Amino acid sequence: MASRALAARKAAEAQAQAARAQQLQAEAANAVKNSNGDGDVEMKDAKDENGSVTANPGSQNGNVPASATAPAPVIKLPLDMVDEIINQLKTSFPLLALMMEKMVDHISIRAKPNSEEDIYRFFAALLNDAMLVSHINGGIEWP
Repeated sequence: MASRALAARKAAEAQAQAARAQQLQAEAANAVKNSNGDGDVEMKDAKDENGSVTANPGSQNGNVPASATAPAPVIKLPLDMVDEIINQLKTSFPLLALMMEKMVDHISIRAKPNSEEDIYRFFAALLNDAMLVSHINGGIEWP
């Protein structure tokens, strides 16, 4: 029952993310529609409270050079790219994302070593460290 509630909550979150993604796509489509064909968004002069026209940067009346208004390139980290891909997967295919998360959980549970394996690995690591130290020091001298 708890898994159904969790699945329903994740599905609702995925639907909300899909709605946000559609809104962003609509805004991007409007920006493309308002562009002047060169890929640059045309900025129009705005009127202030007094009715006088103020120039926006990049307009013909503006005195800001185009190189000063160019944004710096954004460098994405690999984890940010992975998060972006996961969010797109969750918005596009919420059930697939949920099943993949369950598979990862099952794999991590089954791949987890039991206590005997942990003890064996711990003692093997201690033995290897002791052999390495004795090899570096030229052997251990007993009193």
